Amino acid sequence: MIDILTSLRFFAIILIYFHHLSYPGGLGPAAVTFFFVLSGFVIAYSSSGRFLSLDLSELKGFYIRRLSKVYPLHVLTFFLSLPLVYVTNFETSLLSALLNIFLLQSYFPIGIQVFSFNSLSWFLSDIVFFYFLTPFLLFGLHKIRARENRSLLLALLLLVFACETALAYMVNSKMEPYSIGWWLFYISPWVRVFDYSAGLIAGLIFISVKIDSQTAVSKVLFSFLEMIALVVFASSMYYSRFVPYVSLVMSAYYVPFSVIFVFVYSFQKGGISWLFSRNVFVYLGDLSFTFFMIHQIVIRYTTIFFMSPIYSFVPDFKHLIPQFLLLFNIILLSDVILRRFEVPARKTLTKFGFNWMKIWAE
Repeated sequence: MIDILTSLRFFAIILIYFHHLSYPGGLGPAAVTFFFVLSGFVIAYSSSGRFLSLDLSELKGFYIRRLSKVYPLHVLTFFLSLPLVYVTNFETSLLSALLNIFLLQSYFPIGIQVFSFNSLSWFLSDIVFFYFLTPFLLFGLHKIRARENRSLLLALLLLVFACETALAYMVNSKMEPYSIGWWLFYISPWVRVFDYSAGLIAGLIFISVKIDSQTAVSKVLFSFLEMIALVVFASSMYYSRFVPYVSLVMSAYYVPFSVIFVFVYSFQKGGISWLFSRNVFVYLGDLSFTFFMIHQIVIRYTTIFFMSPIYSFVPDFKHLIPQFLLLFNIILLSDVILRRFEVPARKTLTKFGFNWMKIWAE
């Protein structure tokens, strides 16, 4: 795995963290789209050479490893969120609980119930759906992955973006929160699969591009490209307020900016990517999934039981100090959960899954 891809996860998490602290600027939609694109890119890169055929044992192994990675932490955060549901008098139901436990809540337009319990598990619901599709998507994409067909992959990437954009334009731009249109473009895997697929295709294109030069000129060039990609992505968040279609901002708008950003930084040849590939950032990137899954719960417990001034529409020192202190504490808690719970549970579940697969095969 390229170190920078791990580090980039943490920077996307920071955007989501401050979005959940009520900061303006399109942080949430930008980070969510970036995460979907990055997830597809990472899977394509890490699965290079796999799924050239749809081998049943390879499919089972892939699903076991992926579910073992996400499910233990999902179950833990589900139970950690139960007191919050009680304290806040959030109206929920047994159906919502079952949909949440089995990560099915993003499939249906169920309004605010999609944020029941650990509100961020809707993202996992989408990701697990994409995991099940991945072998079949890669199987088809590998057919045109050969170097001479790279232009065909690029055309397919543009087609994916065009289809998602066209779909966004077909929906009324004024979408109320928790409406069907809002659910369709921001939550549902049926549209978000375009973002993930764009990442997959970009990852396969990246694999087929070989740049071995390590000259001073190439380092300067890539440093410049990395700076441009960073500025463009940041600018896209600022200018999103001028996009007339909310459905577009919630979906396809950030896809090209995310693809360009991930693609450029993945070469890891510029000064910024070199800096972000240092061990400390890779370590933070390793914590990103745990941080993502627990940070909203920690924020809610903090505001309920400590009455700390966490939320802020305008950044100031009164809010920034507790916000960064809370950020530091969530990082520490993420490290403890990762080492003491998540990794052991993942190993146990993976071992159980493969043992079950062997018994089933016999």
